[in-house]
Amino acid sequence: MNQILLIIAVVALVGCGKNKPKVDPTKHERLLWEFEMGDWVESSPAIGSDGTVYVGSGDKKLYAINGKSGGKLWEFETGDLVDSSPAIGPDGTVYVGSGDKKIYAINGKSGVKLWEFETGGIVRSSLAIGSDGTVYVGSDDKKLYAINGKSGGKLLEFETGSIVVSPPPSDLMARFTSGQVTTSSMPSKATPKA
Repeated sequence: MNQILLIIAVVALVGCGKNKPKVDPTKHERLLWEFEMGDWVESSPAIGSDGTVYVGSGDKKLYAINGKSGGKLWEFETGDLVDSSPAIGPDGTVYVGSGDKKIYAINGKSGVKLWEFETGGIVRSSLAIGSDGTVYVGSDDKKLYAINGKSGGKLLEFETGSIVVSPPPSDLMARFTSGQVTTSSMPSKATPKA
């Protein structure tokens, strides 16, 4: 069954102080646009600096949608569902994980694949991007990866002892990049692997 992603803008005017009229915010709701995808959406959208909305779907695709009109700019098909929320690099590259065990780097303007990196498990985790452009992501293979955002080459991997479904926190990314990950920073008895 097709699902519809609704983007709704709510404008609420709230009075401050005494004797200000109370405004019912439901009277100010306005549907900007809607976009139909081929399946459910668990991915949170990412919004580019130009207003483009990027969102994954259970139909195996990452969509780029014009944030003003709701029109499709492009779609990129992976080998399995896209539950992972995309992340956008400073150069506009869009990174997303897929149920096909891969992480993809996609040109945000054209939708052309720049590289792919294969993990040993489904990638449900959203991605995080470090200040140096390193892409961090967890996988159902019980590993956290640091990947070069430009080339797609593996910089480091870390065995966590459990599947990783959330993006790594920024303080862990800093320790992971510098090779200082310890068992106290992850809930397991794991050691870093280069």
